[in-house]
Amino acid sequence: MQLVPVSVRQMYHWIAIFEAENGKGSPRRIMEAKKSKEQEEMESLKSRISELEESLRLERLRNRLNEKIIDIAEARWHIEIRKKAGTKR
Repeated sequence: MQLVPVSVRQMYHWIAIFEAENGKGSPRRIMEAKKSKEQEEMESLKSRISELEESLRLERLRNRLNEKIIDIAEARWHIEIRKKAGTKR
């Protein structure tokens, strides 16, 4: 087993989190641990939102590209590719 150097501050932080999860400790430490957890969760959610926004942007670009391809194909070959609203199967 190898020892890893850890600061005293980090140890107190871990203790506060452990106490908060188990419902023990001072109210101040519990609040600090909850704030820390909330901040981590908030950062995680912000990064997830950024990922989803980028994904949405790419999908919108892909949709625009597909629309242009269909427009060009319809104009070049004089065929209707898009399905009309009243057609039956």
